Amino acid sequence: MPMVRLGLLTLPLAGLLVTWAAIASSAFFDFSDSAIDPQEAATAYASLGYFLSQFVGYILGLTLLTLGVFALTVYLSEIRGERWTLVAMVLSILGIGLLLSHYGLRTYAVPALGGAYLDGVQNAVELTNAIFGDPTQSVFYAAFLLYSAGFILFGFAVWGSGTLPKWAGVLLAIHAPLLSGPLPDLFSVLGALLLVVGGGWVTFAVLRRPPARGAGAEPHEPRAGRPVTRLRRTGTD
Repeated sequence: MPMVRLGLLTLPLAGLLVTWAAIASSAFFDFSDSAIDPQEAATAYASLGYFLSQFVGYILGLTLLTLGVFALTVYLSEIRGERWTLVAMVLSILGIGLLLSHYGLRTYAVPALGGAYLDGVQNAVELTNAIFGDPTQSVFYAAFLLYSAGFILFGFAVWGSGTLPKWAGVLLAIHAPLLSGPLPDLFSVLGALLLVVGGGWVTFAVLRRPPARGAGAEPHEPRAGRPVTRLRRTGTD
């Protein structure tokens, strides 16, 4: 499974990108304090740095995470063959898709609204509140539930796999509600770091194992024995 082994590399890589975005959002672009000057916040949101942090960190990071989820599903299906691993994949992919829709708004709409405010559109703040209110907020909660449920199932699968580190499954399970939940940014950073460690641990455990190619050589063994049986038959004749 060389492609699966390579696909698992996207788990820690996605975690690194999401960690960068979460740290940038909390350290440089957190303007939840009411004392912050709206002009200052609009300037920061309209900057190229904000766009790159959101696009590379969340959009690209979560897209790569989708590939990692597929690779992990294939690997676990090969060694366990349990159907509910597919359920974990479906829930995780649905959660990632909904998270992408949420972070897509933060990536594309917020800079535009920040630029509009700087251009004199006074109701840009009201538009921002309207965009990130309902139903956007409800979709975010649905993404939190789906993403968390999917990776918790993956955590159980990794724990019971018999070949992967058990505690790596625990880290993957815990990271999901911390990263995707409606919690302060500090928890998002912690969840992203757990994804880096848990995903990297799983990937390292798979890569250090030799590729499972021995099974392909087993069918040739009976062929080596056939000439012997033929010799015995000719000898008895």
